[in-house]
Amino acid sequence: MDRQDRTDIEIQKYCDIIRNLLLQRAYDECERRIMRMMERFPHLPEPHNLYGILLEKRGEHLLALKHFRAALSAFRCSWWVRANRIFKTEGLSAMVSARSTADDR
Repeated sequence: MDRQDRTDIEIQKYCDIIRNLLLQRAYDECERRIMRMMERFPHLPEPHNLYGILLEKRGEHLLALKHFRAALSAFRCSWWVRANRIFKTEGLSAMVSARSTADDR
């Protein structure tokens, strides 16, 4: 397992924990973990999206929209970074395949 795989697993664990905290309505703990995730992975869309969900649940809709927009912007940027890495290592056909997989989500 390489460094990128370990990082992906760590991100997934953060997201799973935060989602469970949202379901349990443990909003203060959820916010602390989201902030930690934003500090650790500022370039990713996931913490902004989760924070938007939390803010929406708290009734802070305008601030939630700000974070949903940040998540969308980060997603666009992160896709290009991933695509560039795939292109360099696996070629154009793998990059097109990754793009169609991302579009299916």
